Amino acid sequence: MIGILIVDPQKSVRARLEEIINSTADFQLIGTAEDGFGAIAKVDALRPDIVLLNIEMPQLDGLTITRIIAQECKQTKIIVFSSHNNEEYIAKSIAAGATGYLLKGTSDEEIQQAIRFVHKGCTHIGAGLFETLPLERKTTLLSASSISEAIVNSSQTSVAVLERSPAAVSPVRTNTTPEPNKNKWSALAWLIIALSLTTGIYLMRQWLRKPLPALSLSEQTATFADTKFTGKIQPAKTFKIAAIAPAVVDEIYVQIGEEVEASQPLMVLKNAEAEAQMKQILQERQLANQQQQGVIQQQQNIKQRIYELEQQIGSLKYNLAPLRTKIAEANLEVSLAQSQADKLPLRQRQDSVARTKALYERALARFNRWNTLNKQGAISQEQLEQALADLKVAKIDFETAQAAAEAGAKLEQNQKQLSLLQEKLAVKEQEEQIAQLEKQLQAARLEERQASEKLTLLRQQATQLKEHQIPEANKTITATEAGIVAELPVTSGDRIFTGNPLVSLAKLERLKVEVPVSGRLINALTPKQQVAIQIGEGVTAQKFEGTIATVNPLPAENLNYLVEVEFDNLSNALLIGQLAKVQFLPQEIAGGN
Repeated sequence: MIGILIVDPQKSVRARLEEIINSTADFQLIGTAEDGFGAIAKVDALRPDIVLLNIEMPQLDGLTITRIIAQECKQTKIIVFSSHNNEEYIAKSIAAGATGYLLKGTSDEEIQQAIRFVHKGCTHIGAGLFETLPLERKTTLLSASSISEAIVNSSQTSVAVLERSPAAVSPVRTNTTPEPNKNKWSALAWLIIALSLTTGIYLMRQWLRKPLPALSLSEQTATFADTKFTGKIQPAKTFKIAAIAPAVVDEIYVQIGEEVEASQPLMVLKNAEAEAQMKQILQERQLANQQQQGVIQQQQNIKQRIYELEQQIGSLKYNLAPLRTKIAEANLEVSLAQSQADKLPLRQRQDSVARTKALYERALARFNRWNTLNKQGAISQEQLEQALADLKVAKIDFETAQAAAEAGAKLEQNQKQLSLLQEKLAVKEQEEQIAQLEKQLQAARLEERQASEKLTLLRQQATQLKEHQIPEANKTITATEAGIVAELPVTSGDRIFTGNPLVSLAKLERLKVEVPVSGRLINALTPKQQVAIQIGEGVTAQKFEGTIATVNPLPAENLNYLVEVEFDNLSNALLIGQLAKVQFLPQEIAGGN
């Protein structure tokens, strides 16, 4: 069994290759991969015999994948699938380590044959590709030192080069030691055979390409009268719709052969990147709205606080002047009350300072007089002692009155100072409170201005977000014109990239037939020349009249020119793909009709 790994980003291609492998008895499908990294991982884990690799891959290109697999897993052979048929891609693929190169339109039989050849050790180049290589590269490929056998199929122009040493195809001889000279001459012999074979093929093809003798115009016209050319009917006008961005095919509404009208939905593409962008934009819009609401609420709170601060400051300023008036009135009342209190007698005695002073001076004079009289013996000692006692009492009353007066004066002074200090304290406290509230008011107004600027910026951002176009996550592909679905290269679930064809629509009103015409006859044909077209045989045959649309001025390799014939299909019959016989009408017949 040949273990095979399929590596292709398109689901439809993988499905086709899976069907080919599963329908072949000696093939075994051991895995599939959609990208380069997955392919490398599966090759390392599964160790397949053959890897069928699309050269056009996302992330890692096919040449890089080929190089990595060829270096890390030498027993695995790689067959490259490509849409490029030029020498550069073939040479790069073989140089990277591929042992097979096929075009994407290769038939199932050739794919099976290529897998078997490559598994045996051959380098297989697909049909028609070997001829595109220059002679020196063909010689290099066929004359490699490891080549022992070359198989060339000229009918399909495909080449399979066996990359096994001569010992691999020769009978095994035991107990023998190869001689160096013998191997040298053997390699030289194989080189001569390969060069001879290549030269013979080249000369044969040049001989086949040798043009036949030219015919005269009358001979060409006579030949056309008896000759009918066969070709396949195709739409004269087709238009393809391609993907404009990477996406995944979600739904397909039409089938091949179905007629569609202009603007009719054909399929739906899901763009994961656009869906992520849409979610991000919606989240940003929601966040912007939430931020705006938060700033608006903050602005309202600040305005309410500003209003309250202004009310408090106004109230304090309004009450500051009456407060000073009330303090002054209170001080005046205290002074008046103190004055009235000074006029009242002391609690200890009813005498004022002046009265106690007068009493003291009178008692002192009386004592001095009685002391003199006592010395003269005019009064007794008892009377003198009584006068002394009265003097002491008067002195004590006088000193007490003085002390009380001084205390009252000091009390009055202290009360006045206290009243002034209280006045200053009350005013200062009120002013400090006003100043503090004004600072809070200034800070609140600054916050309000900042909130207003932030709200303006958020509204500008919200406007920009609203103007930002939301990408379509699900893109509906519609028909640009009316027609019939001719090709549908994708299926649901396929991952596509920018430029990948999605659907091909064809017009049924006008059809064409492309027929090859020999270079010996081509000079008898001219554009707009009338032709007769027959589809089918017998009574069911349909006949149409058409004209020559174009004649390809460059011949193909077989020296045939491709001539396109167009005709009207007024009934819109489904004729595409059917074989038609074309007969070119001579110029004189066309002019006579």
